[in-house]
Amino acid sequence: MHAIISDIHGNLEALEAVTAAIGDIDTICLGDVVLYGPDSAECVRRSAEWKAVVAGPVDLAMVRHVPEQWGPHINQLIKKLRERLIACPDSSELMALMASYLPSFELDGQRFFHGTSDDVRGYIFPEAIYCPQSIEPIAQTKDYVHIAGGSHIPGIFHRDGDHDWRFIAPEVGVTYELPQDQKTVLTIGSVGQPRDGDWRAAYAIIDRSSVVFHRVEYDIDLTRTKIIGDPDIDDTHGGRLPEGR
Repeated sequence: MHAIISDIHGNLEALEAVTAAIGDIDTICLGDVVLYGPDSAECVRRSAEWKAVVAGPVDLAMVRHVPEQWGPHINQLIKKLRERLIACPDSSELMALMASYLPSFELDGQRFFHGTSDDVRGYIFPEAIYCPQSIEPIAQTKDYVHIAGGSHIPGIFHRDGDHDWRFIAPEVGVTYELPQDQKTVLTIGSVGQPRDGDWRAAYAIIDRSSVVFHRVEYDIDLTRTKIIGDPDIDDTHGGRLPEGR
């Protein structure tokens, strides 16, 4: 059994609430530990405790910033955060930690990505079921479960028969089976920046045959106050938190 988290985005209060709920279960993180939130450095420090961390695109940008990959607003956020991380007393350790994040992670036939096998920013959204060419290549891989972050939306994708995919918006606390004779795609949602209309931090508990999605409340007002008081972060990244958007 493992806990799966993703897209923390510097939200320490959300991460601490999820960590408390998870307890002693080994944790796999699907990336984007940093950016948007006020406590990126501390979230990176906490990542040293986890079983595995798959790199998200903003994690990669901390190690090597390629401005051509981003728009002006995100470039500015990345630049300011990199300067802040480099100024930390333990900057060498922080950068080494992020450089150690993996492109993917495999465990017992389950493969963990931030996006897809060939695109760290290949986010899988619910509407992918209407665009089979975007999700069908995933079905051709050998792993029976593909588990991704990036979309900030919890979801379960099953293929009905040979062609048609269906999307399930998972209910909290319900056990969903993961049959090994068919392909399942899971999107875990976000700890620190949910995008599914639910402000609570998201995570999942998975074993070889099933997955359970969870949500947990955290001190959202404290996170928002920190963002408003941080000159390097646009206030919109705090303002959107209560709406889960």
